[in-house]
Amino acid sequence: VQEEIRWIPRGGIAWDIPSTIRNREGSSTEKSALLVALLRKKGIPSRFVAGEVLVELDRLRELFGVETESDLYFAYGLFNPGFDPKRDWKYVSGKLSLSFPHVW
Repeated sequence: VQEEIRWIPRGGIAWDIPSTIRNREGSSTEKSALLVALLRKKGIPSRFVAGEVLVELDRLRELFGVETESDLYFAYGLFNPGFDPKRDWKYVSGKLSLSFPHVW
C-alpha cells in the first residue's frame, strides 16, 4: 500500500476501498482502510489507530519554509481545507503547537 498507493493530502474517507485501488491514490485514512482490509484478508488481525500529532510552531515554520503566522496558516490550509486556527492550535507545555489528526 505504501509503495503502490499515492498519498493525497486530504482528511477523511471520500472513496471506498475499490476506488482507492482503481485510482492508485488515497488519503491517509483511505490507505489505512485498504491496508487493514488486506491484512484481515490474509488472516492477520488489524485495526485502525486514530489520534493527533502535535507539532510546535517553530518546527512548522521550518517544515513549511515560512516566516509569518499568516503564511503558515496558508501553507497548512493547502493540506487541510477544514483548517480552523482556533480549534487546531494548542498550547502544550507552554509552547504553541498545531494539532494534526492522523490515522495509523
